Amino acid sequence: MASTSSSLPAPAPPPTTLFALIHELHSTINDAIDTALTWDQLQSPPINYTLVRPIVQRFAPKTQDEKANGTATPALAIPGGQDGGESGVARKLHSQKYQGPCLGMVIYALMANRIQYVSLSAGDLSYEPLQTTRAAFCELLAIKILRTFPHPDEPASLVSELVRGYCAFDGAPEEVWQSMGDDRENVEEMTSSALELAIVSTSKRFLSLPLIQHLISLIYKGQLIYAPVSTRSIITDSYAEEDLAEVYVYNPYEAGWLDHQRLKVPKWRKTMEAGSFIILMILYVSTLAAKDLHHVQAIEIIYIIFSFGFVLEEFAASKEHGWAVYAANAWNAFDMAYITIFLLYFLLRIFALASHSPNTSDLAFDILAIAACIIFPRLVFFVVRENVVILALRGMVASFVQFMIVTVLAFSGICFCLWTLGRATWTVKQIVWLMAQIWFGSSYLGFSASSSFHPIFGPLVLISYAALCNVLLITMLIAILSNKFAAINQNAHEEHLFQRVVKTVEGVKSDALFSYLPPINILAFAILVPLSWICSPRTLHRINVFAIRLTSFPILIAISAYERYTYRAKQRAIHLNSSTIDSVMDVQKPGLLNSWLTGGSEMLISSVFEASSYISSPLASGISTPPKASDISTIQNDDDVAEGNEAVKIIKASKKEKRQSTRTPFDSPLAKIFGRSNSTDKDNITSKGKDPEKVVGNDEVEALKKELEEVRKSQFRMEELLNRVLSAPSTGNS
Repeated sequence: MASTSSSLPAPAPPPTTLFALIHELHSTINDAIDTALTWDQLQSPPINYTLVRPIVQRFAPKTQDEKANGTATPALAIPGGQDGGESGVARKLHSQKYQGPCLGMVIYALMANRIQYVSLSAGDLSYEPLQTTRAAFCELLAIKILRTFPHPDEPASLVSELVRGYCAFDGAPEEVWQSMGDDRENVEEMTSSALELAIVSTSKRFLSLPLIQHLISLIYKGQLIYAPVSTRSIITDSYAEEDLAEVYVYNPYEAGWLDHQRLKVPKWRKTMEAGSFIILMILYVSTLAAKDLHHVQAIEIIYIIFSFGFVLEEFAASKEHGWAVYAANAWNAFDMAYITIFLLYFLLRIFALASHSPNTSDLAFDILAIAACIIFPRLVFFVVRENVVILALRGMVASFVQFMIVTVLAFSGICFCLWTLGRATWTVKQIVWLMAQIWFGSSYLGFSASSSFHPIFGPLVLISYAALCNVLLITMLIAILSNKFAAINQNAHEEHLFQRVVKTVEGVKSDALFSYLPPINILAFAILVPLSWICSPRTLHRINVFAIRLTSFPILIAISAYERYTYRAKQRAIHLNSSTIDSVMDVQKPGLLNSWLTGGSEMLISSVFEASSYISSPLASGISTPPKASDISTIQNDDDVAEGNEAVKIIKASKKEKRQSTRTPFDSPLAKIFGRSNSTDKDNITSKGKDPEKVVGNDEVEALKKELEEVRKSQFRMEELLNRVLSAPSTGNS
């Protein structure tokens, strides 16, 4: 048994830099997945033992203690603490030193590869099934590797791994950095966490894991606090008088009554946003009720100022995590639509007052009235949650808009044809309105007006158009929307959990601007931004904290009183030793426009894979790629491998005859039972005077052999009993 490890090549250790790790995983996944598979097939036992387990065992993070002992802490094992977590004394976490990449780095690399595969699947439809399978395989590996975290009983430690910021080019060769030129500083600042990449890559299965949802629940309620490192903040206040942990467990009795950081907790942020939106809606209704075309009323001025505070808050939110994370929230689309309507109203209103045009003012108020279609439903969404109709609304609207765009472009030729035939009596506006009426079911209008275009071609064109609309296209639209709703309804649970993660991650802000409610945030923006250019970080921090406590004094007192009342004795403060907050003080900010549009995640990941040519010699994966299905079906027919033949029947039940063939050895325990060593390995082992069949006989293999043997004996007894029962009537008759 001691020679088992020496007979098979040991897998090479994973890279320790993120850039090399991304490309190493990319090469490993390309070699492992060469055909399109479904999610259920990826989770099947043959794939799990031959592909998933070897990759997970190689890339799973290992601490120094694990490597020394040769064992890993089980994912579900919770070691007992000294006090069982009952005492309220703060307990510091032990520092974890990994032998290779840490958990956050591995999951970040997997999510980066998933984004790349999704992009490749959209770019080439011929390889879309294969690239989609590889993207799903990345998500499956992330799920498996997350379960290998050595300390699952420490949520703060696990969250710190998932929210730690990385740059995709960390550890890249110097040639890659030199090729960027002046953009190197901007690229270094484009950091994101593994959790944010999971949202960008829409890894809904990974984010819907109970462990992830438990951590998200702790973050949402404010029991776990972390300060995300962001270089895209409008007002950066990362100074602290003492060392702060990146992630810690909140204790209200240690925080004080005026803890200004509680204003950034997603739970309280949502409550304050709902209150601000109610005030905004009241001001909106009052402004339309007190409409004056010639003068500006006081209520209108208050409404405009409050709305600009709302616009500033949404702009800072989109800039904080990037447009990709901001757009993933289904309700932000309503906010952006309202902002567009408000800005259009404001510009027309200013122009009307400057030019003394009552008609323009009337048009501005008419446009503002359209916002009621958005404000009132948006308020309902604050109350109604976990509704499949609301979840499906966004996807169905997107499908409807895409279908209508294609339809309008396709029927533009019919509009031009009708205008050419009846330009003497019909205008373009009248023709478009007639076509819209026919589209929505008023086909009789086309029959009555067809002769006015042309006595012959008019009826022919309009009747053909009416038939296409009411018979073919409407049926297709209903089918598309029905399939969309059915797909969302089938995965409604995962979609809801995904939206929950998006809201929580988006709700955790590092920008000091989010500590001020509209419209006070406008005043804070006008004062603190210029001060950040001339004041030291310590002075800016003190001014910011004083201003927050002064403007939010009643809210902070109410939050502290409520949390002290509901505090449980099991909660305790946990401080991490490492902190990355101080390292972002001197980082140069990227451009506002670039950060707001995309946040740099997808563009940065694509650039990483474009730089693969700079890797001179890719690292050996150290993982044997399993044989094809045709090789698995040709296992040798020996008496010593009877259990292996049973496994082959599961893989390919239609083939009962076993043929002889040579194949490469596997790396998994089942492969050691079912596989056949090649002639070279047998010669090497035989030359040492040892039986090759005894080499694979470790404890795990022997246990699997015994289990398979018991299953075969039980099956044989059941078949024998069944034969006796069936043969009993015939014996009695004779």
